[in-house]
Amino acid sequence: MREFAEAGFTPEGCRERAERARAYLAEHFGHYVTDEEAAEVRVRMSEAVAACHWRGKETA
Repeated sequence: MREFAEAGFTPEGCRERAERARAYLAEHFGHYVTDEEAAEVRVRMSEAVAACHWRGKETA
């Protein structure tokens, strides 16, 4: 399972998904994501993932 998940999250695959998400937001909502906004979201997502992992270890 882990190998399957890791294969889906290659740097190239992540860039492609990010570009599709940017295009979708621009087309459907008229919002053009700046590089600064994207960087901020990456930081917040990393913090959220780290918090989930930490909480999981706390309850184990």
